[in-house]
Amino acid sequence: MEELLIRLEEILKDETILYSQILNIGNKKTDIIVKGKVNDLAVLIEQEQDIVSKLSKMELERDVITSAIHKELGLPDEKMTLTQLISHIKGSHATTLMEKQNTLLDTLGVVKSVNDQNGKLINNSLEYIEFSINVLSNAANPGNNYNQVGYSDAAGKSSMFDLKL
Repeated sequence: MEELLIRLEEILKDETILYSQILNIGNKKTDIIVKGKVNDLAVLIEQEQDIVSKLSKMELERDVITSAIHKELGLPDEKMTLTQLISHIKGSHATTLMEKQNTLLDTLGVVKSVNDQNGKLINNSLEYIEFSINVLSNAANPGNNYNQVGYSDAAGKSSMFDLKL
């Protein structure tokens, strides 16, 4: 049981480190989005995907470890949150696991905040692009100007764009 608890603590620590790396990448993405260097995003996204792959493997290992701890404690092998599991553990491991969990949750909260901010920046950029396209496509159409015969002066003029996406 001791080895399982130590390994669970290590996994939580390692996951926090990986999420901190994702946070660092998220902050870099913010700078890239603000500066409009969209081509540089591909490298960061690839790095992020590598980290997510590592996190996925760690999550699987964490599931195996928590199942083994359930068996050791005589608990039913059902999905249980880490908080629920910690409530069944006594001593210093419970305190350490709770600290590691809180650190991980704090890091995840900041990652979510940065991701939300990046999403808003991307949406703002897309809205600006849409606005610019509308301005350019409407520039060819001067409006409802009619000549003396009653036909629009805009007849025969075409837009720069064939369709709005």
